[in-house]
Amino acid sequence: MNSSFYQKYPFYGTISRCTDNGYGFLDGPNGEEFIHLRDHSGRKLQSMLDLEGKPCVFVVGGHPFQHKKQKLKDKWWNAIIEWRLLDDISPPPTAEEYNEERKNKLLAQDTDQLLELLSADWYLQKWKSASNSLPRATLKADTVLNKVLTIRLKQSDGVENLLLLLSAISNSPWYALTAEAREATYKKFFSPADWSPKVFVSTAPLNSYKGFGDAPSQIATEIFKNIARANTVAIDLESNKKTIWEFGWKNAAGTGRKSNRDGLDSKELIKAVEDSLFGNTSPCIVGHNLLEWDEPILKEHGISFPEASTRWDTLIASWILEPWISSHALVGGERAHQADADAEACYKLFETQSSRFGPCLETSGHDIHSLIDELFADPTKLAILEDRKYPSGLMGSLEAPTVYPACREKEFSWQTGCHLEIVAAENKLEDPILIHDRCRFVAEEQDTIQAKLIYIIVSDAFDSDVEVRLSYLPLWLVNDNLRALLKDAHKDLKDDPVIQTTVTLLCAEDLFKLSDEDITLRQPLNVVYPQDVAATWQRCKSKVLTETEARDTFEGVTKGLNKRCLLSVKDNQDVPQWLLYEPPGLNSPTSSWSLLPAVPDWLQKRLKDLQEFEDSEILPHVPHWRDGEAEQLDTEHLFVSPDTANRPLYLLDIVHSVLNLEDMCSEKEVLLIGLRWPGEAKQLQRNLVQLGLSSDHSGAPNRKLERVVQNKQRVLACHLDEISKFAEAAIRFKI
Repeated sequence: MNSSFYQKYPFYGTISRCTDNGYGFLDGPNGEEFIHLRDHSGRKLQSMLDLEGKPCVFVVGGHPFQHKKQKLKDKWWNAIIEWRLLDDISPPPTAEEYNEERKNKLLAQDTDQLLELLSADWYLQKWKSASNSLPRATLKADTVLNKVLTIRLKQSDGVENLLLLLSAISNSPWYALTAEAREATYKKFFSPADWSPKVFVSTAPLNSYKGFGDAPSQIATEIFKNIARANTVAIDLESNKKTIWEFGWKNAAGTGRKSNRDGLDSKELIKAVEDSLFGNTSPCIVGHNLLEWDEPILKEHGISFPEASTRWDTLIASWILEPWISSHALVGGERAHQADADAEACYKLFETQSSRFGPCLETSGHDIHSLIDELFADPTKLAILEDRKYPSGLMGSLEAPTVYPACREKEFSWQTGCHLEIVAAENKLEDPILIHDRCRFVAEEQDTIQAKLIYIIVSDAFDSDVEVRLSYLPLWLVNDNLRALLKDAHKDLKDDPVIQTTVTLLCAEDLFKLSDEDITLRQPLNVVYPQDVAATWQRCKSKVLTETEARDTFEGVTKGLNKRCLLSVKDNQDVPQWLLYEPPGLNSPTSSWSLLPAVPDWLQKRLKDLQEFEDSEILPHVPHWRDGEAEQLDTEHLFVSPDTANRPLYLLDIVHSVLNLEDMCSEKEVLLIGLRWPGEAKQLQRNLVQLGLSSDHSGAPNRKLERVVQNKQRVLACHLDEISKFAEAAIRFKI
């Protein structure tokens, strides 16, 4: 008996009653059911008599003749439309034997035979012949067919065969005849959690596959996500370029890592890459700064990915989605900077980005080069992305031109409707507002991904009334050559480009290059962070003196000084000023003398109005105690003056303070120590590392803070100028 026999007849029964009128009854899985002589298939029968007890197989569905004649009105849709005796098999199989053999036959079918079964052309033809219409009811599928189809879907060797089979099932008369039923069937058989990731391996755009159009929109989205997962291999290296100590990866099958503290050799790297790809010949390689770090390093070590691979750089994608955020560093959690943990964090970030970029990926797929080319051709496509809006918190909140300190620049850049006015001519040349058509000219000349990126974002930002200055671009994006080209392209601009401006901003460091008279003419000025602005005023307007100049200008004042002090002096025009003396720090050869200007009245007023703390996402907590309260200390305290000439002893005194203050910090707090002299900050940090109280990292403040938190330590030393950067990092890491 050939396989088509098992395709057609899913149910097994035994004839129980017969009549001489051409009909009878059989006992099947659902009890006694009606059969008619004309519906018998196989050898021709003259009568139903003497058939009692004989085994047979049958198929249930909508009976076209009964529907047309309106016979058995309540059951025409669930009738035996064809049956066949098993008397040509000797001995006839039992029900269990028949079902097992049917299952094996169906599993052994090739794809064409399985599609033929699902098409049920014989059923369509039966209805056309009997009533000249399409079937009005589905065939009844059995558990064997359901199980076989579930297995065959699981065995699909790629997304093309998967989509073809899902389409055939959802359109099969065995399961669906209406659009609603087809969608329900698709959802019933769509079970990606039970399938190997390899089922979703794709080598072509999704919409090019036959059968994809039949997928319901919700399922199509899921298919798209699963294809992205199956093709995605996120990688990360722990390396200094010359040596690769770790190669980590995350793919749909899990995570992995190859490491060697002496450095991975070529064989180890090749094996690691092969394991990460798990046989995928056209993967999407994902990495954070992949194009400028991971892949170039691997190439230097003779490692390359399959020719059909695409690339996705999560660092670049992160900047496209949110160019206004202060840091795009990868946050890897407690196991950060272990290659597998960072690869896993990168993989999760990719999934988030894939979802957010959804509409832009329909033609470009998960390829950062194609995405950028598409956006370069039409930057307005970014406007269709959901939940992507430039900051607008300053609109309407500031009235007069507002002065802010450069250390707070991140809070004032990329703001909708805000214009930063540069008043110093040299700063205008160094930090122009970028114009989209000039950026496009540079991008077309250079034809680099970085130059194209800048044009895309500048154009998109301008459409949102956001100005982009050259200084807003991250250092990892703009090298010295590209920076020089952008400056040159904007050097002849006479006027700033016009946006819908609601707020005018002035950077204190730039404004204070003007004379006091010119600054006064610009009043009234609003001031934010007045303490920082006042400190900027002191830095910009102060005059550094040599000891000889200080001695000659202010005779007698400089004698006998050995501690930090602020001296009230008058210049040769009898104008009162302040002279600041600071003894030399560690490894500093000379003392520091600074002539500080008086803070102007308009800034003094803002300082008087200042509350103890301004609104901020992070508030510094400065623990302190008075000399003499030694009973509060659990470690003997030296009480060394900060102005002592014995700088190593002073640093030792700070370490003693740290040992006491550390216990006052909770698990989510880090004690940050800011020092005046850079050399002393470095030495104190080295001391803290040696004592196991802190950790070091050669990277930016956010990386240093991340390393300390990762190692469950709570102390960091830095130069005073870095405190604001550490504060930004603390906000990012929720410390």
